[in-house]
Amino acid sequence: MKHKNFLKKLTAGILGFVMTLGVGAAGYAASASETKAAYVDSGPNLDLTTKSVSCNAYNTSTTYGDWIIVNGANNSNGWTYYKMGGKSATLSSNNPCYIYSTAGSTTQIDKVTVSIAAGSLSKSGMSVNSWGVYVYSNSALTTQIDYVSGGTITKNAGTFDFTPSSGKTWAKGSYFKVNWDLANTTTTNGIVCVDKINLYKDGSSPTPTSYTVSYNGNGNTGGSVPTDSTSYSSGGIVTVLGNTGNLVKTGYTFSGWNTASDGSGTTYAAGGTFNISANTTLYAKWVEESSGDSYKIVFANSANSNTQISATTRASTVISQGTDYVDEQPFSAITNAYYGDNKTSIRLGKSGTAGSLTISLSDSGSVTCSSFVVNCYLYNSSKAATLNVNSIGALSVSSTASDLTFTYDEPTEISSITFSSSQYIFINSITVNIGQAATKHTVTYAKGATDATGTPPTQ
Repeated sequence: MKHKNFLKKLTAGILGFVMTLGVGAAGYAASASETKAAYVDSGPNLDLTTKSVSCNAYNTSTTYGDWIIVNGANNSNGWTYYKMGGKSATLSSNNPCYIYSTAGSTTQIDKVTVSIAAGSLSKSGMSVNSWGVYVYSNSALTTQIDYVSGGTITKNAGTFDFTPSSGKTWAKGSYFKVNWDLANTTTTNGIVCVDKINLYKDGSSPTPTSYTVSYNGNGNTGGSVPTDSTSYSSGGIVTVLGNTGNLVKTGYTFSGWNTASDGSGTTYAAGGTFNISANTTLYAKWVEESSGDSYKIVFANSANSNTQISATTRASTVISQGTDYVDEQPFSAITNAYYGDNKTSIRLGKSGTAGSLTISLSDSGSVTCSSFVVNCYLYNSSKAATLNVNSIGALSVSSTASDLTFTYDEPTEISSITFSSSQYIFINSITVNIGQAATKHTVTYAKGATDATGTPPTQ
């Protein structure tokens, strides 16, 4: 019995020793052989053990292959690692320290390893406040897609593993930045010593060869989402579909598509494009409906009919939302425009010649508009004519004064309205409908040199 108990203890001890060898400390890779067995080496990689990299002064930017090292310590001796962070006098104004890739990954990436050499934190007073790996979708490193924090760095050598925080892969063409926020109260350069940075692809999961785009109504109460049946290759260009199924949501206005259901992601309008790098869902973006905010411009002319409108510089006048405003010439750009019948309209074009005019708008830079309503009529009923507003589309004009409504697919910020006609038509009034809830809106536009009938309301 004693021998059996001894064997059990010995076996348990050996097993525990093996398990201790096979599982590294938190944040470390178990072993180099295990990494190679589970993952396939990808790239671009950084190997600083070759002694071929040097830096003659702290706070310089050093290019090494497809990577750039920023705020490394003096490495003129060509060590088999690279020291990050300077002495207290220089670190205070040159921190954080980081290394980033200038080339996108050649495959999808499932793991990044950062090897730290022995000799880090060599002096009392050196410390790491925080560090980790940032992941970006563009070379300018302005579109961040992930961040994974690093484990505890000690004086001993160790390799740290970083995997996607979402559990999904980082797409092919991703860019990486290893970032250290360091502290140093000593006069010695070099706080963290870096050996290598390697990018790996999971060898058990092949790189997707194609991606799909799906649309989600995101709480719609009617209509149907569009369907995109295209299979896109990685990096392919996706053209965003419009609200072709007439999605509606009670109390809300459709306002395009967003990569997040709460609207916090990237918003795309119909016809917008993006490069796809993963299966993508676009969610309908809904904006709470307005309370019917609008303003209306009514024309009153002091000049005789058929007098061409001058394009002289106008003074600026501000009018309040919800109030009809009468003015003679609220225009900032004019082509073949004339005073109309009975001094109550504006005429666009002349026989056989197109005309146009532009009204400049301002509401803290622009007005969010959902539609325009233009009351107009055709002078010569034997001539077919159309009216175009802000390139939304052209509508046929009748010989009887009637309202033409030009509607955006979604509320759109604009700074001006341009009206153009293919023939000889008269415009009596223009109503601009605000596309979002607000307590007050204003419009600023160029006013005629001569005061018109009516006085601009004050704010």
